[in-house]
Amino acid sequence: MLKREKYINQLIESKDLGLIKVITGVRRSGKSTLLLQYKDYLLSQDIQEKNIIYMNFESAEWYNIKNYEDLYKRAY
Repeated sequence: MLKREKYINQLIESKDLGLIKVITGVRRSGKSTLLLQYKDYLLSQDIQEKNIIYMNFESAEWYNIKNYEDLYKRAY
């Protein structure tokens, strides 16, 4: 797995700014890998896993999410 230091560092530096982070890129460019690496960083900083939500919307388990209410029910 390729470690994306530049992008991980940008996420880390902006972690507590209260801003929404948008990660864009073409299909299979490493967006999910970047987020999983960021999740690993958060876990290494003693963030509890129950406080991290990871959703892969290409997985069949998320097909029933149609609106924000469905998402909220599923996440919490």
